[in-house]
Amino acid sequence: MYSIHEDTVALKQLKGRSYKLLGCEDTIGCKNLNMGVSFFPPGLHAPGHVHETEEEVVYCMQGSGELVIDGEPEKINPGTVVFMPPKSLHSVNNTGKETIKLLFIFSPGAKIGQYGNHESK
Repeated sequence: MYSIHEDTVALKQLKGRSYKLLGCEDTIGCKNLNMGVSFFPPGLHAPGHVHETEEEVVYCMQGSGELVIDGEPEKINPGTVVFMPPKSLHSVNNTGKETIKLLFIFSPGAKIGQYGNHESK
């Protein structure tokens, strides 16, 4: 299978957010990356976390707020792309009135939820 539609993928929960893993080896056969969408409700500050070896890029599809990387806030709104290098502590603050929807891509593919949550700096 080389394609999948978001509506066919189950919504999963992590602390402070929900997500759908769309592109991975189990869904469409990706071996060196994975991608999906994550959702952050209004007023939420999701806990910070670190990926030891994976790079992550996110694209804001909906909502507004900030992505905090190593203590530095980056404003996000639809159309914003943000890169998080390996070992960077990052978290999302939804400061708007609607859910933030982020497209995420990891390379190499991350094991979603297998990294620890940390307090933001």
